[in-house]
Amino acid sequence: MKNFFLAATALFLVTAVSATALEPFAVREGIPNAAAKLQAGGDFTVVFLGGSITKVGNDYGFTQAVPAWLREIMPKATIKVVNAGINGTDSDFGAARTHRAVLAEKPDLVFVEFAVNDGTNDRARSMERIVRK
Repeated sequence: MKNFFLAATALFLVTAVSATALEPFAVREGIPNAAAKLQAGGDFTVVFLGGSITKVGNDYGFTQAVPAWLREIMPKATIKVVNAGINGTDSDFGAARTHRAVLAEKPDLVFVEFAVNDGTNDRARSMERIVRK
C-alpha cells in the first residue's frame, strides 16, 4: 500500500511538472511552482483534507508516506504537514471548511480524499468548490 501511494504521488508530481504539454488543459502553475519550491528548499506546507482515511493514517497511510517521501527526495525542504481530516465527513463538509482548514495554512500542496464518505453520492459540486478555492 505504501508503494502505491508513493508511486501515485510521484506520477502526480512528474505529470504536473510537465503539464505544459497537456493541451488543452489550462495549467495555473500551481504544481510546477510547488515542485520548484521543493527543489529550492525552505519551508513547504502540505495539507491533507478528507475523512477518516485522511485523519487516522499510520506508518503506511498517505498522510505519513507522502511527507516522508518528499523529505527523502528533497532534503533541503522543511516539510510541514497539516492533517485536516475529520472522521465521518464528506466533501460537502470539506468544501464548507476549506478556507479555515486548508487555505488559512497557506499550503504549497493539497491532497483531497473523500472517497469512502462520499460513496456513490454525486459530490461533483462539492469537489469543484474545493478545487476552485
